[in-house]
Amino acid sequence: MAEGEILGPNDEVSISTINNTAMDAATRSEITMQVEFAMQHPRSITAVRKELEELVTLDQSIAEESFYTLKRKDKDGNVKLIQGPSVRFAEVLVYCWGHTRSGIQIADVGSEFVVGQGVLFDLQRNNVTSIKTNRRITDKTGRRFNTDMIQTTGNAAASLAYRNAVTRVIPKALWNDILEKAKLTAIGKNKSIGETRNIAIEYGKKIGVTEEQIFTTLGVQGINDLGIDELIALKGLYNAVKEGESTIEEAFGDPFEKEITALMEQAQWPKPKREMVVKDYRGRSLDLLARLRKEVEPLNVGQTQTAKGEGQATPADQTGGDFIRNNEEQKTETKPEATEQTKKAGRPKKDTPVVEAAKEPEPEQKVEEKAEVKEDPKPEPKQEQTKAKAVEQPSDDLFSKF
Repeated sequence: MAEGEILGPNDEVSISTINNTAMDAATRSEITMQVEFAMQHPRSITAVRKELEELVTLDQSIAEESFYTLKRKDKDGNVKLIQGPSVRFAEVLVYCWGHTRSGIQIADVGSEFVVGQGVLFDLQRNNVTSIKTNRRITDKTGRRFNTDMIQTTGNAAASLAYRNAVTRVIPKALWNDILEKAKLTAIGKNKSIGETRNIAIEYGKKIGVTEEQIFTTLGVQGINDLGIDELIALKGLYNAVKEGESTIEEAFGDPFEKEITALMEQAQWPKPKREMVVKDYRGRSLDLLARLRKEVEPLNVGQTQTAKGEGQATPADQTGGDFIRNNEEQKTETKPEATEQTKKAGRPKKDTPVVEAAKEPEPEQKVEEKAEVKEDPKPEPKQEQTKAKAVEQPSDDLFSKF
């Protein structure tokens, strides 16, 4: 059958397999040599721990990338913060452990998920572990990511699978206490607790996280309740968001949740509908908020019209009434003054301009109004623009200081 020939329904197809015997033999020979070398030169656990501690606590920037924090809910719906070693820590751990063969790859790309695979082979202990991790490659509306985004998501899934394989092969008892020392180094042991708190809150504002979100996530009342454990957890949350392992909404909750809940109650949505809509709009709170405001707006207009029909004064009517009363009071106050001036001056002559006496206070009022306008420089819009720029461009230097 020629290459490129179109097959018919009754044509036979023969499949030939490639002989990988030579390749398999070379791989087996390579692994055998590595195992023999590992057995002849066994690792020292003491040397491994010492080198690992020196590397992960070398400086604050390295230590702060050694762990992550994720927010999860248990069966009862209570929020718990989960901490663990990061991919960077796993890389240092494998380097210090030695006598290993490792692999990382994107194992499969499906219609909705990409599969990453990580493998670690401990040559000295003859222990092999392979882990696979799935990551979604569709957005909230079901649309598939583009090619570049799929590649990025696949690399992230493979990295997480590799980290899980490393922590499965190398016992936790040998590195867990060193990870705790890295956490203390990450928050700055030489800094005061007050300074560290302020830097942590300031960095949160730069990336769009409010103080209320931070306090609610960590389960504290205010900034003075942030201790070392809370600061370590907060550092891990920031690190997880920075590496793309979590989003701001997943880590700190939705800042529009209260307003969305209030609008749903006003619209009288049943609980099943609320849960379904919140799930569909996950990660798109602003879109959901706009939808709810649009749906609730006719209800507010109807309530206003009902209040007018019953004779109740609306806020606009009350404002107009106050304006009319103020004008009437001003007229009542100015009339006696004009009468007294007329009596004192007597009946004016024909050539005397009567209008000028009545209009004497008007220039003073106009001068005062102009003075008030000049005193208002309106500096507030400039401050808002400055804040907006700061949120759009978070500083990495501030992250390293915390």
